[in-house]
Amino acid sequence: MAKKIPPDMAELSVYVDKKLKLQFKLACTAQEKPMSEIVGLLMKQWLEIQATSPESEP
Repeated sequence: MAKKIPPDMAELSVYVDKKLKLQFKLACTAQEKPMSEIVGLLMKQWLEIQATSPESEP
């Protein structure tokens, strides 16, 4: 059965270092937070920083 994605959400696929992904997953699990929630928060924070300092590089 295919995953059911909520109508207001989009799937995001990225490649990261295996060790980094494991550390991230463990930290999210320890805080009982879904990884998607934390990634969404981090993306919003990064976009806010970019909006206030357009000269900064990614």
